[in-house]
Amino acid sequence: MPPAITSLIGNSLCSIVLLAGAFAANADATGRDEASSPAPGEGLFQQYGCSHCHGVDGATPAARYVPVIRGQASEKIFNSAREILQGTKSDQFSNLMHDHYCDARSPGPDCTHPPTDAQLQEIANWLAQPARLPGKKRTPQKLYLSSRDAYDLVRNNREETLFIDIRTRAEATYVGQPQLVDAHIPFAENDFDVWDERQGSFRINMNPQFIAHVREALGRKALDKDDRIILICRSGKRSAQAARVLYVSGFRNVYSVTDGFEGDKLDKGPYKGHRLLNGWKNADLPWTYDLDIGKFY
Repeated sequence: MPPAITSLIGNSLCSIVLLAGAFAANADATGRDEASSPAPGEGLFQQYGCSHCHGVDGATPAARYVPVIRGQASEKIFNSAREILQGTKSDQFSNLMHDHYCDARSPGPDCTHPPTDAQLQEIANWLAQPARLPGKKRTPQKLYLSSRDAYDLVRNNREETLFIDIRTRAEATYVGQPQLVDAHIPFAENDFDVWDERQGSFRINMNPQFIAHVREALGRKALDKDDRIILICRSGKRSAQAARVLYVSGFRNVYSVTDGFEGDKLDKGPYKGHRLLNGWKNADLPWTYDLDIGKFY
């Protein structure tokens, strides 16, 4: 067992990590159960090819000009889609979507018919609900943000929010960092002296001072553990782990950025395995290589 982990045995942080891990295991099981019963709107979303552009969850668009529609109000989704199908809304994406279906005003003989209003409403109702997250990205707080939503929330509520980058120092240094972060507090750090054969990478050890440094960062902004904390990592898994650990320590108002700074990997195509699906950088949100040492752990 690594010395950094061994030193945790017998203290409260070890118990916290074990409890957080138990939640993660339960979340994985719950996710599998939920996945077996898709909502009606989900089937229609797939049937009419919406997932080809918007992603299977409506939150992972295939291109930057395609909007994220997951989580919008159902009325807004319905009205926007209807305008596009009727040809009354025109932009790069709207024209592409309109041309895929029959024009309601002059349908051709061989065109693909669009969903009915009733079907469109089913799709809109489904998209208005939060996306079904993998178990590894779930938290007991159940507070989730896309990178775009996190940007808007932080930008408009700077004084009431603590925005933390929890990635390793190497990631922040060489991959960049969101410009709006208040603090960089690694949830775990690489040990570049030890290779982990099982993981196929350098060993990663949890930061035993993580909770203490979060409390310090809150204090610097005159906030406490009941105030809003937003965590961002690479793709949303570590931020969920960190949120679980904070939950056990009494932090209830913790949000996890589900697509992280770099985003999720593509699972097919010539760029399979590349992190181009979503995330802060892929959304063209403000980031920088210029680091503020005053924010660093």
